[in-house]
Amino acid sequence: MGERPPPATLRWLEAVTGGRVARVQALAGATTSDVHAVRLVAPDGERRTVVLRRYAVPRVLEEDPGIVRREAEVLALLDGSELPAPRLLAVDEEGRDADVPAVAMSHLAGRVEWAPSDLDGWLTRLVDLMALVHAHPVAVAQVQPFRPYAPASWDPPPWLRDRGAWDAAVALAREPRPESATDVFLHRDLHPGNVLWRRGEVSGLVDWPSASIGPPSVDVVHCRTNVLVQLGVDAAERLEAVWRERTGLGIDPWIEVVMLVDAMWWTERFPRPPAVLRHMEGLLGRALSSLGG
Repeated sequence: MGERPPPATLRWLEAVTGGRVARVQALAGATTSDVHAVRLVAPDGERRTVVLRRYAVPRVLEEDPGIVRREAEVLALLDGSELPAPRLLAVDEEGRDADVPAVAMSHLAGRVEWAPSDLDGWLTRLVDLMALVHAHPVAVAQVQPFRPYAPASWDPPPWLRDRGAWDAAVALAREPRPESATDVFLHRDLHPGNVLWRRGEVSGLVDWPSASIGPPSVDVVHCRTNVLVQLGVDAAERLEAVWRERTGLGIDPWIEVVMLVDAMWWTERFPRPPAVLRHMEGLLGRALSSLGG
């Protein structure tokens, strides 16, 4: 991951953009693909930077064959909208010219921020970004429906004290999703690692392949989990409080349960501090109680 794209890929990028590659820089943070910022020089000498995303991990394409097409379709759908998303420039869905499936998109200024000096302001802007995404008008047929991720194992994590709660959560996660009257457009992977900032304001939201239609709680719970892991319990609780204050909405307990099942499984691969684990277990118990479990 992060290696310079091969010559065939760069020739494809030059052909679809009309520019000459002058510089290539790997971008950090991607886990399912190689992402590079590529500086191009147009025939008239004008310079611009584009982003090249190469799906070079075979496992990703095997598990989700439609991921490249979906990303391109969502970016095209958002072109010209009020959302701070990249603009689609080109796609090679099957990798016929670009050596592997690839998407070229516009470059957004800004950087990822995980250590905000003004936590409340940072959380407020994250919540407002979620609300902006959820308010975007998208027809159900234009993007995929929300589907929970199934964990690699349904066995309870060894640190979990209440195994009965886990069994109840797994039973719910295996059931069809209840009908929802509040389905909205979702980013589906909205967390601080995919948000760009510039001068204290949100300047971009990247990584759109998982965009879906579903309950707004999906983005909230996913973002809260990432904030919990990176910044701790107090920041995660404050994010939820800001969400409730700014939107007047709560957290769908079924969504909370099924997404916690996935998040708790990931703690086996990426160990977390005891306080984070205990908080996850408490959230699971709260959601199950709301559902009458």
